This record gives sequence, C-alpha cells and structure tokens, in this order.
Amino acid sequence: MHDERPTWLREPCPHWCVAEHRQDDHPDDRVHRGTSTTLAGFLAHGAVPTEFEEEPAHLVIQVMRPVGGTTTWVEVRETEGARHRLTVTLATARDLGLLLSRIAP
Repeated sequence: MHDERPTWLREPCPHWCVAEHRQDDHPDDRVHRGTSTTLAGFLAHGAVPTEFEEEPAHLVIQVMRPVGGTTTWVEVRETEGARHRLTVTLATARDLGLLLSRIAP
C-alpha cells in the first residue's frame, strides 16, 4: 500500500495485501491481493483416474478479498492462458491442507 489512499478505500488493508490501490481503479478491480506464489506441478486429463494423462503445469496460488468483503479467497490457476482455475474460501483451503497432510504426511 502506498502513501496516498484512494477515497473509496475506507478500510485498512489486510497484513498480506500487496496491491497498489489507485483512485481510478475500476470497481471490479478493488481487491486486496496477496503475493502470488508459483508451484510446478501436474494437471490430469481424462475421464477416469485409470486413463489420466499428466500434463506439466505451473500453478499460481494467490489469496484475495474484495474491498469491503468479509470472505477471503484462495485461487489456484495455470500461468499459461488460465484455462483451469479453482477458487475456494480460505477456510476451505485450510481444511484441504489439513486433509492432505493426514493422507500423505
């Protein structure tokens, strides 16, 4: 966050927000955004697990919350073309992380 706050920004940014909020931001772009992290991984293609084909992918993970909103979201998307995207609440992402850590410690 920079020194000059837009007049529409009437709340403090969350501690993780790195967005540069500007006075002329379109209302759809008024979002708190965290630093994005890129993860090398794979996507599966196919109708059933026994037929999955793995495709290497770079996944971008980012946390966000609309200005004035109460729900924090976690988005996982491909860097190339954003053909695939998963957006869940932060609470759901935490639950998923806990579940995965129990399955594959």
